[in-house]
Amino acid sequence: MKILYWIDDSRDKRKLPSGAVKRQLEKELGVTLCPGEPISDRAVFEELLSKMNPKNTRGVIMDYQLTGLGEKMQLAFGTTWAAEIRAKHSSVPVIGISHCAEGKIPKFQLENFLAFFPRNKLTDANPEIDNLKALLNGYRDAYRAFKTQGKQPSGTELMVKLLTPPAEVMDLLHSAIPSSFRGPWDKETPHAAGRWIWHELQGRPGFLFDELGLATNLGLNLNGLQRVKSKFDAARYQGAFASDGRPRWWVAAIRSIFEYIIGRPVVGPVSNAREELLIAARVSKTERNGLLSRAHAHKTADEIPDCVAYRDDQREEDDRVQALFKDTYVDDRDANPPFGFEARRIFGPGKQK
Repeated sequence: MKILYWIDDSRDKRKLPSGAVKRQLEKELGVTLCPGEPISDRAVFEELLSKMNPKNTRGVIMDYQLTGLGEKMQLAFGTTWAAEIRAKHSSVPVIGISHCAEGKIPKFQLENFLAFFPRNKLTDANPEIDNLKALLNGYRDAYRAFKTQGKQPSGTELMVKLLTPPAEVMDLLHSAIPSSFRGPWDKETPHAAGRWIWHELQGRPGFLFDELGLATNLGLNLNGLQRVKSKFDAARYQGAFASDGRPRWWVAAIRSIFEYIIGRPVVGPVSNAREELLIAARVSKTERNGLLSRAHAHKTADEIPDCVAYRDDQREEDDRVQALFKDTYVDDRDANPPFGFEARRIFGPGKQK
């Protein structure tokens, strides 16, 4: 049976599993919980580390703030100890936990979080790590924008500084920014504004396309998008929380770039000229058909998908399809989507409301 190390300090003894809870946890996880009691001293940790064998170690649960070590109740940080585990045993996973309030954890310190990730994943092109960096850097940028202004700017000015939007969406974006962010910011506003940028602005269609949204707009599947994506770099979102693992493009800039690439204006959806786009990208005739998008319910029809929808009511963010608008209905969360955003839609023929 493998060992799961749970490293916490003596002050939090009441929060460590014990007795029947400990036995149930060990049974469900298939592990032996070690040390089974709070860490009382740095020396205890060093002894555990010296005996730790990666082959029989399931992982380590590490408290972030260790406040009750030794006779003098010294303070230590779990990130430091996690880094030591990582250096000695790079394959052992370490999960950080904390019972303390967010305000007691230093904000925007990337190393405080990345200490809990294997070193090889930090150097690889790993989307999850990339997204974590984008989150932390984005919150840092929002906080700095608030703190470093010589005068007190309006919240709208701060948001525009963070988003760097193209001129053609400026007025509409001003209308879509929640009223709570338009006035003067206090120290908590950067976090709330950051969550809005990550979840609302980047998380739903309207102002920004994700990869599937952009592919659908162009009339291509995801393989086809890879062949032309670089031509739309000028439309890439480069504001706060930008991430290569979660790329976004400004909707308003796509048409003008598309028309410039093919050398003529397009009436109606740009997807009508999708083959011209592939020709401009020097894709051979034999390859083109395999790069065109197909509607989820009409894979053999000539109709070009016009929206992105969830496959079903589970609304899984990573399980979406290119669909025809008539084959979808509005997600019930979006009966009244925020001004400037499009409603999220669910694939479901015959379910239109």
